[in-house]
Amino acid sequence: GAAGEAEPGEKTGEQVEAELTAELGASATAIPNETLDHGAASEEAPLVISVGEPMKHHSGGVMGGSHVTYLITTKTSLPNFKKGEFQVRRRFREVVSLANRLELAHRGYFIPPRPEKNVVESKIQSTEFIELRRLLLSRYMSKLARHPVLRESPILRLFLEYEGELASNIDWSQMKTLEGSSPETDLQGRWLKELNQKLKNKMGLDTPKTVVEDTDEVLQENRMRYKEMEAHLSRASVSAESLVQRLEKLATAYGDFGLTCIKVSKSEEAEGARRGKYSEVGEPMRAMSVDYRRAGTTSVRMSRLTRSGTEGMAAHLTQVHDYLGLVPAARLGLRNRRQALLSYQTIVNELEAKKRRVAELEDMNNRKIAADPSRTRKIADLTRDISSLEVSKSHAFEMVEEVAKRNHAEVKRFQEERLVDQKEMLRNVCNIMELYYERTVSIWDDMVQGVEVAADLGEEGEDEEPADK
Repeated sequence: GAAGEAEPGEKTGEQVEAELTAELGASATAIPNETLDHGAASEEAPLVISVGEPMKHHSGGVMGGSHVTYLITTKTSLPNFKKGEFQVRRRFREVVSLANRLELAHRGYFIPPRPEKNVVESKIQSTEFIELRRLLLSRYMSKLARHPVLRESPILRLFLEYEGELASNIDWSQMKTLEGSSPETDLQGRWLKELNQKLKNKMGLDTPKTVVEDTDEVLQENRMRYKEMEAHLSRASVSAESLVQRLEKLATAYGDFGLTCIKVSKSEEAEGARRGKYSEVGEPMRAMSVDYRRAGTTSVRMSRLTRSGTEGMAAHLTQVHDYLGLVPAARLGLRNRRQALLSYQTIVNELEAKKRRVAELEDMNNRKIAADPSRTRKIADLTRDISSLEVSKSHAFEMVEEVAKRNHAEVKRFQEERLVDQKEMLRNVCNIMELYYERTVSIWDDMVQGVEVAADLGEEGEDEEPADK
């Protein structure tokens, strides 16, 4: 079976812990808990967002529908927020709405991906799923809070501060606009024209007089590098998960062995008592009981130490999974520039086509003694379109330049943060393993010293026995 999964008939970590708790409670045995320091807490960030206290809401009615909201707590020192600490309740679909608006309004930035919403309907209301979603939402919010631009976004601020349902907020409804678009000047069907232009570019069917090329070699190189990075991180993610699962199995094995030793100890102690305290058979059995209890206690301590170390390892190795999700977001941010270039090229081609058509119609009118009224009206309509397209062209070019500027800044930020985060991750993992092995030596050394003391006492008893007689 896969690492971390219990084989048929094999106990899980939860089952072993439950049995240990019951066994130790019945015998009034106390075993010291073993924990490891998982790393020093980071400095207080300017914006901290946490997600907790999921609550089910029943809508009533004939269908009897229900949904879950999560308490989102914000602590901040940023001046653009009204208060330093506040709370709101949000349901998952409002988080989806937040993600969509951030993507539309901040083109060119590497926007962290939100948690997926495609789940089996029957599991949505389960306790396990709700807790998993809460954890994923908390990580998502933390990533948004860390981004130097997104944490200043009016969209995120409204999401965090507005106490009612966002669907009823007028400002929220007006924020769903693609950055760089201009409803007053963009003609209808722009997205369809861009799709048509994209197909023509791919098939080589279009030969515009103005060709818009992506000449930014730095961004092109990073697009390829991120693709390779995603493959490397994918393999690292699988390996990290395997490591954590194997450590969990080791903790379970230690606990199971300790439980077995404690049970054997009880059996040996009972049999020794039945044989007689000072009998030739009873006393060695009682001594054996002490040794088994000592081995069991040591194994239980090792189980708890290993579990604590595994939790710390898993917490730090989460960085690998987080960056595996961020790399596609970085690639999407770089694709925003290509999309902006496509928008610009579409407008330029349409603008030139309309100018050529106006020239053709004017030439036809010039050939006639009297201008055709319908042709004159067509020229006037095309002239208005050209005027609007000139404005759209200017906006589109500005958007291309702005997205490129953001891309370069994001590539630099992403690289710097990745190096810092992953160095810190590796340092913390190494520290945990170092502490783990130091404590491991200490725990087993305690057992060895206990066994040696017991052996010495036993030898002294044998030496003194003839004198007693």
